[in-house]
Amino acid sequence: MAKNLFKIVSFICALLMCAHPSFAQFNFSDRGTNKDTNEKVEVTADQVEYDNNAKKIIGRGNVVIVHGKDRLIADYAEVYNDTKEAMAEGHVILFQGENQLRGDKVFYNFESNSGHFPDGAYKANPFYGNAQDIKQINQDKVHLQNAFLTTCDLGFRPHYGAQAKKVIIYFDDKLIATNCKIKILGKTVMWWPYMLVPLHGKHMPLSVRPGYSSDWGAYVLTKKGFSINKNINGAVRYDYRYERGHAGGADLNYNYGQFGTGLFRAYVAHDLQAPDKSLADPESADITDDRYRFRWQHRTDIDEYTNVIVEYNKLHDEYFLNDFFENEYKAEADPETFAILTRNTERYGFLVNVEKRANHFLNTIEKLPEVRFNWNNQEVFNTNIYYENETSVVNFHNKRAHSALDDDVVRLDFYNKISYPVKLFRYNFLPYFYSRHDYYSKNSSGKENITRGAYGGGIDVNTRYFKVYDVTTDVLGIDINQIRHILEPSIGYISTREVTVPRNTLFQLDEIDAEDDFDEVTFGIRNKLQTKREVDGQMKRVDLFVLDNKINYEFNREAAGGSSWLNFSTEVELRPYNWMMLYHKNVWDIRRDQFDSSDFAIELTPLEKWKFLLNHGFIDDKLLGDNDEASSLLTFDTEYKINDLWKVGGYVRYEFDDSRAEEMELRLLRDLHCWLLEFGVNQRNNEGDERETEFFFDLKMKAFPDIEAKTGNRSTYSRGRYGALISGSSG
Repeated sequence: MAKNLFKIVSFICALLMCAHPSFAQFNFSDRGTNKDTNEKVEVTADQVEYDNNAKKIIGRGNVVIVHGKDRLIADYAEVYNDTKEAMAEGHVILFQGENQLRGDKVFYNFESNSGHFPDGAYKANPFYGNAQDIKQINQDKVHLQNAFLTTCDLGFRPHYGAQAKKVIIYFDDKLIATNCKIKILGKTVMWWPYMLVPLHGKHMPLSVRPGYSSDWGAYVLTKKGFSINKNINGAVRYDYRYERGHAGGADLNYNYGQFGTGLFRAYVAHDLQAPDKSLADPESADITDDRYRFRWQHRTDIDEYTNVIVEYNKLHDEYFLNDFFENEYKAEADPETFAILTRNTERYGFLVNVEKRANHFLNTIEKLPEVRFNWNNQEVFNTNIYYENETSVVNFHNKRAHSALDDDVVRLDFYNKISYPVKLFRYNFLPYFYSRHDYYSKNSSGKENITRGAYGGGIDVNTRYFKVYDVTTDVLGIDINQIRHILEPSIGYISTREVTVPRNTLFQLDEIDAEDDFDEVTFGIRNKLQTKREVDGQMKRVDLFVLDNKINYEFNREAAGGSSWLNFSTEVELRPYNWMMLYHKNVWDIRRDQFDSSDFAIELTPLEKWKFLLNHGFIDDKLLGDNDEASSLLTFDTEYKINDLWKVGGYVRYEFDDSRAEEMELRLLRDLHCWLLEFGVNQRNNEGDERETEFFFDLKMKAFPDIEAKTGNRSTYSRGRYGALISGSSG
């Protein structure tokens, strides 16, 4: 999400800066500084002279004046020592951070950050414009008369913009314009009496999004942005859906720096087609017509090591997000409610966490509270002995959906680990020993005051061999400058003994409760082929080929009833060209003689014209929830650049388990210089197994991609990009 909607710190102007060498310099500090500030005013020019009577510096030719973060360039300038007022003429540009103001004759006070720019111009990337009169009141406020503003960089003939009688800019807060004429290609298309534009946040001044879907019928979604001050902004919403009725709400974003940032979001819908809740929850009444959601997210960074994060999510019912905020539902179907304080340093970590169920229809493991202390793995008194510890206490409440019943238990956990790394020849040995001691207020049968102990240890052994082959070639266009082959074999053994309480007698609330007697050996071997090639203008080491294999064997686990090979995993990465990436990983369950999961991806971006992504992912139902089925999902996304103005693309998501195309999309993209227009058709199956077809239209500003005018809905599943994760060398 973009940080700012229209981030304007000041209105500045053209990039006509003359970078010529200077031959003379004068510093006010040589004559004394102003008593109210320690900032120096430095003047550099081809010719510099000092007028003792007027107490001013006169600069001629390539004048550069610097005061703090302000820098002014001109052909001629006069600067007064006592007041730090300046008059500059000829190609004057004032640089204030990223902002620029320009005029042919400028009056400016460096101490008060105020000035006057008759017939001035401004540039605040990505904004451009000019005004009959520009007055900077202070470093936070600018007035403009008869001003033009745009993000189009076509100079004297921008594609669009707004001509306003008066504009007031409150930096990092808002822009207020009155008597505005909206122009496209130089023609006035609309008049607007008063316009307030937040200069931060993600909300447009006004957004109107019409469309049609089989679920909502004809609809229009409206949003009006607002700014209270530079710390608080947001938007109010009003939506109408023909099949569902009226709805509305508000978003409020706040940012008070070290005191915290966050958002509030509230939304209420008077739903004409509320689902029948009694089917899922016999103890509750049917879902009423008035449905809602409320969300609060907050973060405070106390210092560089410590922060507080709070999130509260209240939903009227379990179907609300899917009905009205489908993209949010796909990202997080069951949003959590929690408050967490963490402090993490190099030596230790500390956490206090409270998780509470806010929605009666969710299965939730509450923690009221969880307190944990970690002593990170560290050497003890230069002995080469390393020690780490984790101590925690948790008050668990396992809440069941649609029920007031729960399982509650208090658990204290003490975990200690000692290791002693040793290197013999080229082999790295890491033997270790650990112990775990737990107290439970009760077990799953109701017996109280249970104590459990577990002891274990193991050893990890690994090494690395490599050989460099002096090969330089570009056969088949593969750029190779030497090849380095790396072989990394490894073996790991872990054993846990003396677990004094069987796991099946305890509440299974997390991985600690699943501790059991077992022995496991893991064998691994990794192969890499690396070379050096030019990436982004620099020679970098890249992985041409990576093959990583692992297999593990388990024995003496009482719960498993014997010994067996467990899983065999293979992971392959292939990158013969900078524009090609192939990735494959699978995990084979040896005991069941079938795959647990498999993932394959190929990404191609040749010639900067064609993009191609194919991904297939399989996951077995035993790795999913109790009510979830196995998934074998294929996604395909492609885009072709026809010319500098047009692109065409398509997207398909196909579920082999159901033998159906869950979603298809065809799109066209038109480059409008400072805007991007994307339009097409999207067809997908909704939760009711009905096929829904929507035409979409999306007009985005290049400068601010979050500022868009759109109708219809795009694909609801994100498109993976493995290449971003495997772009270079991994060692």
